[in-house]
Amino acid sequence: MKNKAISATVITSANPFARQDYQRACLSAWRELDFKVVSCNSATERVAAEKEFGSIAEIFEISESASAKELHGKNVPRIMPVLHLAMHHYKPGMLFLANSDIYPNLTGLPHLMLSRDGAYAFARKEVLTLASTHRSTQIYRGGLDVFAIGADALEALWRVLSKDPVSERMAFGVPGWDYYMAAGIRHQNVNGQILDGPFFLHQSHCTSYSNVAEFNWYIPALKASGFVSTDNYVAAAEEFASYVNAQCTKNEDTSRKLQLCYDSFVFRDRGKVESIPSAPIEIFKMVAEDPLLAVYLPRINELYLHITTNEISQLVLFSHMADSNSNVKKFSDYLRLLYLVVRIRRATKSFNVRKFYPVGNAHRAAIEQVLKTSDAMSRRFYHLDIVCNELIVHGILNNNDFEAIALSCINDAERQLVNAILCNFNHE
Repeated sequence: MKNKAISATVITSANPFARQDYQRACLSAWRELDFKVVSCNSATERVAAEKEFGSIAEIFEISESASAKELHGKNVPRIMPVLHLAMHHYKPGMLFLANSDIYPNLTGLPHLMLSRDGAYAFARKEVLTLASTHRSTQIYRGGLDVFAIGADALEALWRVLSKDPVSERMAFGVPGWDYYMAAGIRHQNVNGQILDGPFFLHQSHCTSYSNVAEFNWYIPALKASGFVSTDNYVAAAEEFASYVNAQCTKNEDTSRKLQLCYDSFVFRDRGKVESIPSAPIEIFKMVAEDPLLAVYLPRINELYLHITTNEISQLVLFSHMADSNSNVKKFSDYLRLLYLVVRIRRATKSFNVRKFYPVGNAHRAAIEQVLKTSDAMSRRFYHLDIVCNELIVHGILNNNDFEAIALSCINDAERQLVNAILCNFNHE
């Protein structure tokens, strides 16, 4: 999938002296997505970086003044010179700043993000290996590893960051820069978002951070902006981490849409397929003997794995739907997959269902928004989407909503599926 409408450049700083094979895989993945890949390295790293990564990335030699050597004793690039380089030399439509050990598990350029005025900070997904992404469901919100910034937003961000000289301390591999960058992105003049990035993979390893007290330097600016309220760097870091967590939670719908459109759901490391654990024989038998579910028998191992992990969501279901522009077809597929989830969750005793909503929930607002949809087929699909999310993610069973879904059915096959779902909750 290639997007010619807007150029995208990823700038990082690859380390030519450690984990070279893994970094090459990450840089190659960006390049395969039609990104221009740039690694900024100091003069002492230039030759080694060219040898290790020159066939994949453009190696840009930074001056000593653009490095963090004087401030932090490290020859890593400072962020402000990198932003200046992007604005005045590479001039991409969308700039991605990423740590060199982030693997973009994407099916193509993320078109939904590629706008000149967009700005995003992404949390990463921790994995044991790139070939076993399905074994991890952990989004790490304790740091931000990828920033996507449109050309117009980049100019606004530059103006915001330039107002405080502490911005010059930001550098790759030095604690605190990601939080301060995120604060700049959230500034009202940039109006960016902080999101989960389930498609930005990070293979777990021991951290090399050694000076967390560096966060002290950012506290005055973060306090002045209202992001933190304490002078203690540990407490301030925890306070901003809570802010990041809250923003990611708030923007989960956007993250899900991006994941649905661009995440590479196949369990592979660029073509290297890993075997998926088998579902229990009882599940095979249950699916094979149910005429409504037998169609899933060839894929039951993968489906069982999805359904019995905490990662289950509408996106997992969407990934198993047939490609169709018809909301009638998608509605039927959705019902059938929801029925499968219910059957498996019941069989594995992993379904705790309730009929009440938590205080402050947005159910009513969501339903009211759906009711504004003029097309009846789209309206019932969006309604089912809400019902499915509440049931499989939050364990909330709303009988009134299911009755409305049943009334919206347009054929016996749909009604049969709704009835099959509800039969599993007759005694709830």
